[in-house]
Amino acid sequence: ERNLLGRGQDLRFGVSVGSDSQTIDIGFTEPYFLDRELSDGVDLFHTVSDKQDESSFDEKRTGGGIRFGYEIADYLSQSLRYRFTRSRITDVSNDASEFIKAQEGRNTTSLVGQTLTYDRRNSRSRPTDGYVVSGTTDFAGLGGSSKFFHPNVSGSVFYQFADDWVLSQRGQAGRFFPFGDDDEVELFNRFFTTQNSFRGFENAGVGARSRDGDKDALGADTYLIGSSEISFPLGLPDEFGLTGALFSDYGIVSLEDVETVTDSARRAVFIDNEFSPRLSVGFGVNWVSPFGPIRADFAHAVIKEDFDQTEVFSFNFGTRF
Repeated sequence: ERNLLGRGQDLRFGVSVGSDSQTIDIGFTEPYFLDRELSDGVDLFHTVSDKQDESSFDEKRTGGGIRFGYEIADYLSQSLRYRFTRSRITDVSNDASEFIKAQEGRNTTSLVGQTLTYDRRNSRSRPTDGYVVSGTTDFAGLGGSSKFFHPNVSGSVFYQFADDWVLSQRGQAGRFFPFGDDDEVELFNRFFTTQNSFRGFENAGVGARSRDGDKDALGADTYLIGSSEISFPLGLPDEFGLTGALFSDYGIVSLEDVETVTDSARRAVFIDNEFSPRLSVGFGVNWVSPFGPIRADFAHAVIKEDFDQTEVFSFNFGTRF
């Protein structure tokens, strides 16, 4: 409800149930906190994820947070947030990598962060012109067991060069820096690629992978990925809401800081992890449905490592980063 009791307040309650993930998400936003141009929000969430196919474990996350947002100048805004998350890695497979088994159990993350955004797009949902740039910094370590610093920068540019023909360029880059007694960022706080962020590869299909057990995906602490795309009309009536796209996704995803683990025979266990570029190309179809954007993509991984996991078809709801 985006106008609760006619006061402009935003109340969100979401439940999603799927074969790999179940989520409950509750949020409330007051757009004029203390009668000022300051938004204030509260969020609560609980997620259960089945990551057996990618990394041989299940994960439970429960937490909440508060956030504030305000405009600094025209087109320039900033948000501040605090989030506390309790994570638990469970049901680790007997055939899981020793790297996964070493991460089993509970962990807490107490995180403060900020995002600075400069947005000159002509539309947030379906931009055809303009650009947006944002910089995010997250600091975990004010309580909790996780300790890391995570800067991230992302941006998108859109240019319409003919009727309904739009060229877009997107990119994001980030790095996790552990500190204190931690020599590495925990598994559940790392960056994992998705079908939506790196098409042509499976979920968690790009990045470090163990050599033992089920050759599990281990995530990344360093990432630099981008996407170039041309969207175009399919010659169908506008009310159908269908457009086509040609695209290429590319980038580097790597795990730079990781502790060495040993198996039951006290032998060192190694990982496959190359700081090397990947590239995929493909085409897709977008449908602006009554339930939100829906997209189907066909992609081929042109440049990849032997240990990467690829796929040809992906199906997604929602917009991209």
